[in-house]
Amino acid sequence: MIDGFLVRGMKASSTTAQGRSCEDLGNYVFSKFPGVELVHQNVLDAFGATETDLVFTNDRTRSGLHFLDPVLIVECKNYATSSVSSADVAYFSTRLRQKGAQIGILVTTTRVSGGTGHAGGWALESALIEGVTVLVIDRRHLDDLTTTNALAVLLLSQLVGYRSLGTLQL
Repeated sequence: MIDGFLVRGMKASSTTAQGRSCEDLGNYVFSKFPGVELVHQNVLDAFGATETDLVFTNDRTRSGLHFLDPVLIVECKNYATSSVSSADVAYFSTRLRQKGAQIGILVTTTRVSGGTGHAGGWALESALIEGVTVLVIDRRHLDDLTTTNALAVLLLSQLVGYRSLGTLQL
């Protein structure tokens, strides 16, 4: 099923359609968890200044995602050829901080640029220093996902890595 969203995104005729496909994928993946429900998609803040792709409620007693916030904010990036830049990560982490969120999830059909020790990794580490954790579900993860439990394990292992190593191993 995940492949269908990826193929639809690759065949999309516009960047808006590409983005929508990634949002639909994020919604599909997280809605599979019991107790996780989509409450907003493409919602503008009160000032009309920033848009949030996906907002879920997370009933931590039922979802298996007890280690995440009760409100999950998910940013989706579906770039045809490029990776998610450090600027994309920094912008998302700033929006999370402005909303008082401690953890956000970035879903990308490619990857975060550079990885640990490079620009994308630096932006993830900078967010951590500022009190915001950005967990990443990239194309590798999407290709390997088979169950909601596998996704929960991935996200928890990333969180443990941040807390113990101070970085995300991309």
